[in-house]
Amino acid sequence: MQTIDNRNVYSVSEVNYFARKTLEEMVFWVEGEISSFKSNPNWAYCYFSLKDENALLPCLATSFTFKNFDPGSIVGQKVVIYGTLSIYEKKGEYSMKVQIIEPLGEGYLQKKYELLYKKLKAEGLFDKKYKKEIPQYPKKVCVITSAGSDGWNDFKTHTVDKFPIIEFYTADVRVEGPRAVNELLDVLSKVDKLGFDAIVITRGGGAIESLGDVFNDEGLVRTIFNLKTPTIVAIGHEANETLAE
Repeated sequence: MQTIDNRNVYSVSEVNYFARKTLEEMVFWVEGEISSFKSNPNWAYCYFSLKDENALLPCLATSFTFKNFDPGSIVGQKVVIYGTLSIYEKKGEYSMKVQIIEPLGEGYLQKKYELLYKKLKAEGLFDKKYKKEIPQYPKKVCVITSAGSDGWNDFKTHTVDKFPIIEFYTADVRVEGPRAVNELLDVLSKVDKLGFDAIVITRGGGAIESLGDVFNDEGLVRTIFNLKTPTIVAIGHEANETLAE
């Protein structure tokens, strides 16, 4: 540091040094999907990117950190990582130094599910006293699902085709993937104002990761709770039970 015109002026190297020291005090867990991966027997580290629907996080870890992963299926794997942020001072590029990496498996998701379930239950979101009565003879029903999906075809076979007297309307949305929650939130806010006798949100079965990413989302659960229209949520197989249901 030097003083110029009574001002403290730092060099680029000093700024990057201070940034590195500050970032390295931050240690946390991060959830995401591995979108790129580079390794070499001669390198001390593996380099990879972790992504969600909005951003990328550059990461590095020792090869030993990936000892339990299949090299051929690392890219696309959903994981949770633990480590600290740092900056490569010469280039001013930051990344996360990963100490632990774990597949985002059923154990992690189950724990995440249970913690959110306890939180929402304590707030009363699952109390029966708040449940709205489904009309015995509904006339207008809006089905929110992915058009042409197994969930929609099952619903059509067992309900639409058997009760022609009911007016069924379909709201076509994604029911999996990073854009699904936002699409569901958008369409729910609209159809709740259209005077339907009931709303049905449905999709077919799938992996716990696929179901949980969407239908265990806290924002979606709270939105369904606050709907004025009686709503039925039917997700996956009988063994699947999401928080939205």
